[in-house]
Amino acid sequence: MRIRKTEESDLAALLAIWNEVIEEGGSIPFEAPMDLAEFRGFLMDQQLCMSAIADDGRAVGMFQLHPLVGGRCDAYANATYIVDQEVRGRGIGRALVMRSLAEAKHLGYQAMVFIGVVDSNHAARHCYEGCGFTERGTLPQGFRTKDGHHEDMHLYYRSLDDLHMDAQ
Repeated sequence: MRIRKTEESDLAALLAIWNEVIEEGGSIPFEAPMDLAEFRGFLMDQQLCMSAIADDGRAVGMFQLHPLVGGRCDAYANATYIVDQEVRGRGIGRALVMRSLAEAKHLGYQAMVFIGVVDSNHAARHCYEGCGFTERGTLPQGFRTKDGHHEDMHLYYRSLDDLHMDAQ
């Protein structure tokens, strides 16, 4: 597997994964699937998008990176990750997180912050903690799942000061 900037040829596969994650309803805040034009527009609004490419050339995951807030609060980056459910558990998420951290540092960010990691998303929480993030707080009942119940969201933080640029 390799990670590179997202290309037009990746979009159909990534859109299928994106919509699958939306349908699962337990990790990202979007509720409605996107069509290709909407997805392309969404990705164009991000600062950086990179794809995980399998050995067979198929896009199997991605991250999109952008400022957490922007303006005078531009020191922190934020990212969203998706991985095809067929290849989860093989380290692709971790590789995407580590690459996004290296890219964020290269872009001049001081830290990466996630404000809405859903309590039941154990795989993501384990991945982030394994990549050096620390939980810094809980937002009670802040995420509405697909079935309508609310779960806590956790805030995660990782400084980029100690990140070595060869971590990608």
